[in-house]
Amino acid sequence: VIAAQEISLVPSSKPLLFAIDETRGLTAYEAPDEAWMGLRGYIGSVALDASGRIAAAASPRGGRVAFWERTGRYLGFVPFPDGCGLAPTAEAGRFLATSGYGEVILIAVEDREPRILARHTGGPRFDNHVSRVA
Repeated sequence: VIAAQEISLVPSSKPLLFAIDETRGLTAYEAPDEAWMGLRGYIGSVALDASGRIAAAASPRGGRVAFWERTGRYLGFVPFPDGCGLAPTAEAGRFLATSGYGEVILIAVEDREPRILARHTGGPRFDNHVSRVA
């Protein structure tokens, strides 16, 4: 999974997430124009879940974490203002995300639908990158 950004003041529906392989080269992930525009031209972090089947992309500018099947099919997003830190948990379909506002959320993608399972507020402010340590 490759993430991109676009430096522009004009909202755009250009894809910001891509797959790359030896036979097909670079292939854009799919999403409705509104989904790409909702990322506001910037992805700060990407992660694959423990199964390797679900990709997540955090956009602090867009205030959301968006999800795709690894095949490129768009699954949706959860709102998360200034959220950029993103890491998979040990469980398939689950991610932790952190924000510059001191929030940590646990997100589950079940039946191809992302939702927030838990939220902790008032903690340390994480700017953008987190990792799971086993």
